[in-house]
Amino acid sequence: MEGNEPFLSKHDWLMEYQNMIQLFQVIKTIHNMYIVMKYAGGGQLQHRISEFSGILKRVHRTFRQMVCTMHYCHRKGIVHLDLKPENFVVDAGATSSSSTLT
Repeated sequence: MEGNEPFLSKHDWLMEYQNMIQLFQVIKTIHNMYIVMKYAGGGQLQHRISEFSGILKRVHRTFRQMVCTMHYCHRKGIVHLDLKPENFVVDAGATSSSSTLT
């Protein structure tokens, strides 16, 4: 445990942010470094992403359509001052669910 204090005190900010896993201790040996942190039983983000890849692709496509629409409006000198999900509608007749700005 000797020699770990400088690392922990130097990286205290790691323990203050809400989306960072809590770090308890860093143990250094001659050949290894061991990190002791809070157990998070939810699995890896990579697995979650693969489970929801279809949903993520749809969200990405929809978000891209929204950004492209806003870019087009801005190029034409139009500024929408009330952007929110309620002001985009989905065209059910389109081959791919396309969103339309209202």
